[in-house]
Amino acid sequence: MDLPIDYKNTEKELSGTFVLSYYGPATKNKTIEASSYAKSLLGFSRSISRLSQKILDANIKIEVREERGKCWKSFSDFVLSNDVITIKNIAEWLIILAIPARHYNKVPIAILDIILSILKKAKGKLKNIKNEIHKLNIPDLLKEQLFKLMQDSELRESIDQMSEILSTEGIETVDIEQENYIKHRLIKTDRPSLISQPEDEIEEEFLERDVSIIYISPDRTNWKFKDNRTEYWAQVTDSTFLEKMKDKRIDDISGDHYIATLHVINTKEAGTKRTKIERYIYGFRKTQFEGLQLFS
Repeated sequence: MDLPIDYKNTEKELSGTFVLSYYGPATKNKTIEASSYAKSLLGFSRSISRLSQKILDANIKIEVREERGKCWKSFSDFVLSNDVITIKNIAEWLIILAIPARHYNKVPIAILDIILSILKKAKGKLKNIKNEIHKLNIPDLLKEQLFKLMQDSELRESIDQMSEILSTEGIETVDIEQENYIKHRLIKTDRPSLISQPEDEIEEEFLERDVSIIYISPDRTNWKFKDNRTEYWAQVTDSTFLEKMKDKRIDDISGDHYIATLHVINTKEAGTKRTKIERYIYGFRKTQFEGLQLFS
């Protein structure tokens, strides 16, 4: 695409129309539940406003003007405005999305389309979102920008609000489009992936410890260790160490010490006060001590 990188759009405003279409048994009588509909429109408006602000640094005004047709259809006229839109700031997005510079107002809806697609593939989970973004054939800088957008709590809450109408009995499908440019279809089964929910907080530590073994279960699946700080259970993931230990009894190795790496994972479960601690230990190395030497 021929895109002058230093081009600046000096139009104060750029207008257009969004169309949201709702399908399902609940719309056959050309009526729709007011609260769900209002939340859906508000969520869509907030989503587009947030993307316009974050991507274009522009303000957008959206007005609903008409509902009609076989489904429940909402036409929303919008005006996107800013003192000066600097096209070079979104040049890469325009190229990737194949949008002419003069139609920069289509960028927010196009990015919303990408975000919704990723959320559905990733089932709404942050760790999966990062993997899905990594698969995209776009520059790394845009991948970083997209990941930051998808971590934006206000945007995620807006998408949640927009899609909540899919939980309404009789609403099966929502179509989102802008003047025949792009259409994204949401169906009822997409709803769980679009819910804004807090993620588990995960903290990891890798610690070097001088440890001794104080208990081994008969099936060798449960191990209890002691260091100079405390006692704890940990899963041994060192296959070489396990092989050397397979015929050892606890009486044979009591008092023996090993330098090992302790991997601790603390998970604070979202929406609860519960914390789960997982410990894995590996990389056992012999250390100097009196008595039996495990490694010779």
